Amino acid sequence: MVTENASGQDKLVSIICRTVGRPVLTHTLESVLSQTYPHIELILVNAANSDLSKFKNLIESLNTVIVCLERPLGRSEAANVGLEASTGDYLMFLDDDDWIDTEHITTLVNYLNNHADSKAAYSSVQKTDAEGEDIPYVFERDYDPITLMRDNYIPIHAMVFARSLVEKGCRFDEAFNIYEDWDFWLQMSRETIFHHIDKISAYYRQGGDSDTEPGDHSHRYSANNKLGKARAAIFEKWKPLWTGKDINQLIGELDQSASINDLAGELSTANNRLEEEYKK
Repeated sequence: MVTENASGQDKLVSIICRTVGRPVLTHTLESVLSQTYPHIELILVNAANSDLSKFKNLIESLNTVIVCLERPLGRSEAANVGLEASTGDYLMFLDDDDWIDTEHITTLVNYLNNHADSKAAYSSVQKTDAEGEDIPYVFERDYDPITLMRDNYIPIHAMVFARSLVEKGCRFDEAFNIYEDWDFWLQMSRETIFHHIDKISAYYRQGGDSDTEPGDHSHRYSANNKLGKARAAIFEKWKPLWTGKDINQLIGELDQSASINDLAGELSTANNRLEEEYKK
């Protein structure tokens, strides 16, 4: 039952985990078990109808609801199945190749409890290699709705959000199996502002289940690449909903000519100073 009148850390948080039964699920479940936040339910969506018996002890150590439709589920359908099965006041997604620090949920829920103007808060996220070792990249961009129109810069497990956003109709578009989380954030952004807490408390495993990391950055804009096609599909859906003001602001963000000119001027000045020093 959803605890509508709950307050503070009495509010239930639903963690929705889409899994295909990979061994790294152990690390994910251990990170859920380590949370300092006391009221959590785990919605484990068995998206590949996999044998999860090897995770039995961890699953039984948690307040777990296993959802299995006995057929393969796409990423968006699995997410929606998890939303429908969840009962928490707050919700988050945590895929089976990622993990969170012990204070992740406590930090985000505390912020939301104390800021009624925001129904969604997210942490910074450390990228790791396939073995879980840090690599030099952190997702740490502050929230800007215009930037979100251009790119998804918020990993799915960074965010905790209020059930009220789901009640307003935010769902995963099952036409998308790439960038489905980006579309979901765009829906949510029309209902609330997001708040970024500049603290790393989540970890994103490179080479996991995401199809959104191109080897060549230009592939994201190619009409012949699956990432380029997926981005185009997002824009095709959203362009009727964006105003002229929105699009103008987006173009303004993309127009870096002034900044480039300033940088060129600074480099020229620095070069002149170096030449003067060399002549002395």
